[in-house]
Amino acid sequence: RECNARTEYNLNPKYVVSALSNVPSDTEIAHAVERGDDGLDTIVTKFLGGSKPGIYAIVMIAADRNLHEIFHQEQPDTDAVRYILRQVFEAVKHLHGQKLMHGDIKMLNIVRFSLDNRLRLIDLDASARIVPPGGEDETFAGAKFSSAVLPPEMIKRIDTEEQLEEFNNYWESENDADLKEKVEPKPYKKQGTVKARYVVKSFRTEEGKPAMPVFEGLPYEDEELVRASESIDLWSLGVLAFNLLTGESLIPSNREDDCASGNAMHVLYYWGTQPEVLSDRFNKIHDVPARDLVMQLLQRDPAKRPTVASLLDKHPFFHSEMSAGTEDQLREMKECLQNLTNQVKIIHRNVLVIKELSYESQSELLRTRHVLLKGIFEATEVRTPTTFIILNNVLPTAVDPSDEETKNKILEIIAREDGSGVSMKTKQATLTATAEGVEIDLEGDLKEYRDQFGDRIKWAKAIKNIGTNFAAGNIDEAFDNIKDGIKDLIVGNEMYLYLIDDLTGDPVQAEGWPIPITTPSDVVPTLLPLMQLGMIGLSFYTGTAGMARLFGYPLPKVPKAWSKGAQETVELLKQESSVEEFSVLHEEVKEGSGEKKSVRGESLRIFMDFLEKEDPGRKDGKNGQFAGLQRI
Repeated sequence: RECNARTEYNLNPKYVVSALSNVPSDTEIAHAVERGDDGLDTIVTKFLGGSKPGIYAIVMIAADRNLHEIFHQEQPDTDAVRYILRQVFEAVKHLHGQKLMHGDIKMLNIVRFSLDNRLRLIDLDASARIVPPGGEDETFAGAKFSSAVLPPEMIKRIDTEEQLEEFNNYWESENDADLKEKVEPKPYKKQGTVKARYVVKSFRTEEGKPAMPVFEGLPYEDEELVRASESIDLWSLGVLAFNLLTGESLIPSNREDDCASGNAMHVLYYWGTQPEVLSDRFNKIHDVPARDLVMQLLQRDPAKRPTVASLLDKHPFFHSEMSAGTEDQLREMKECLQNLTNQVKIIHRNVLVIKELSYESQSELLRTRHVLLKGIFEATEVRTPTTFIILNNVLPTAVDPSDEETKNKILEIIAREDGSGVSMKTKQATLTATAEGVEIDLEGDLKEYRDQFGDRIKWAKAIKNIGTNFAAGNIDEAFDNIKDGIKDLIVGNEMYLYLIDDLTGDPVQAEGWPIPITTPSDVVPTLLPLMQLGMIGLSFYTGTAGMARLFGYPLPKVPKAWSKGAQETVELLKQESSVEEFSVLHEEVKEGSGEKKSVRGESLRIFMDFLEKEDPGRKDGKNGQFAGLQRI
């Protein structure tokens, strides 16, 4: 019946849980059950008491909860029950629109999916096609059932031993032991005496025809079989609504939703014949529209039960005015929403203010961020200087242009005869200032600065270009790539490492410094990633002039051509995401030899080992270190 219903009817998965496709065939499932594969034999022994399970299965998506769990664990109030019943009624309306009776509507056969928080129907094993009056075919309810959710017309009273024997003879040939136990007559007792027995008007079905009753030997008249109809489901909906609204079962029942005893079936059989009994039950529903809904559904005469569609469209339970409590909750929600809206407006205004910051202000914020990041990083994790420069040649002795005596000795200001500008002439340089700009021509020692500065700019650009993709990855491969990228810049057999004063941006010239690197082709590529990090930070808080001082240029004013080259380098260095670079290095220092290694982390370890070995102030147990630089 379940398979036929799913095959023959166009069931909407919004209302009925769909069966999955691409699952084992019926034959494969049947063979697996018979063999007890994958622990099925253990399940049968432990949980089915040795009863033989069915050999067919329908595979569906697992729901999150059934309505029984929702009812007992979430304890829905009247408004929540209204929401639940609306969804269930809509699902049943869909089935009836397809001319299909569910036949076993109860909490266990209604499930909820978290995907859309909707309730859906399952278990169509009791379903039957609804044949309109006058139709040629006949379909009946009761082939499968849960007696506590059935209407009175589905209950049969057995008064005589002859009727009882006839009933037992009809079911004697049934092979399904569980079904025989389920249909067994239940005695109605009064003062200890059996007055009658009650059964459900169920029936055996013909082999291969799950909807066709076996009429031969039927223990009740043919006309007593109940035709499949909407009214069967409407009664079950009434039982469900009563349970949800009162927290009690309409009829005493067991966990399978069957009548617990013959006395329970007696109450159901005589339902509606004692108005005072009904009044007591219905008055347990305090919500008036809800009570009226249940009373209409639980009418003894099936013809008087309204349709699901009419109840959804017109009944006041589904269209009633909100309770005072609900209105208060809605008002609080509106106030909360208004407060949130006001806060969003404030945030929006603040965002507009931030967007209107000048480009210079944003650049200043970015510069400050990099300075803070580098400072925090060094203050918390690193115990050695991290800003240094590697050069091909030793820098000339520094000239201090702030000393007045020195300036008088090296600088002579001469006005140009044509009045177009001023020339400043020394033994080492001639600088001419005109309306078109400043030109400089260096001689002697300062000429060395000019010649070296171009090489330094090449170094900076190479550092940027090589360092774009080595934040993390294969360390050995990264070092090989770096080595290949700077091979044209490593000239000769010796290079020189200078520490940089982070405060002034100047290379430090101290006793024993710079440190000569005698194997630059091997050492320099491994130190270059850390050197790039220092240059990035320095470029943000010293700018073009700082980059010039980094390469040993001594004067505060940078020539125009040099300034252009240095500024391009600064911008190149600023392009990389320093936040990620600092975090990668920070993780490496913090974690040591963790699983996630970075190239810069390895470069830092090599640099620290290099200083331990080569720093003149740390050799032979000396106390001095790092060319006199101190942490501040």
